[in-house]
Amino acid sequence: MTLKKTLLFPSYLPSIASFAAMVQHEVIWEVSGNYQKQSLRNRAYITNDRGIHSLTIPVQGKGELSHRRSYDQIPIDNSQPWQRTHWRTLQTAYRTSPFFEYYEQDLEPLFTHSHDYLLAYNLEVIKIICGCLQIPFSENHTTVFEKE
Repeated sequence: MTLKKTLLFPSYLPSIASFAAMVQHEVIWEVSGNYQKQSLRNRAYITNDRGIHSLTIPVQGKGELSHRRSYDQIPIDNSQPWQRTHWRTLQTAYRTSPFFEYYEQDLEPLFTHSHDYLLAYNLEVIKIICGCLQIPFSENHTTVFEKE
């Protein structure tokens, strides 16, 4: 059976809908487009006991026309302790959830090792989560950006 192809932007901690699309379609990662500020490329939303909580990866070059740079050229600002903050937030929100302890060891390195570029980091996050969920990770990606 041939799967229908779908184009996805690699986002930070993608939604369940994104993972459902990965199961149901052949995914091609859109990696050639420009970075879009205030998008899911560098932010994620989780739910905890206080409601919806935003997690944002700081990027370098704010105000320097970063929205006109290619997504793969956006450096992460590692001068801020964002990884530690995100990991502690995830632990606090989900440590008592069923099965978190089974995935914690796989996820922790994403928040303890430094990463240089947003696109590479997001793809690594998705690849690790796909491994945890036993979903095949697609290595297919675009080589040029084509506006519809």
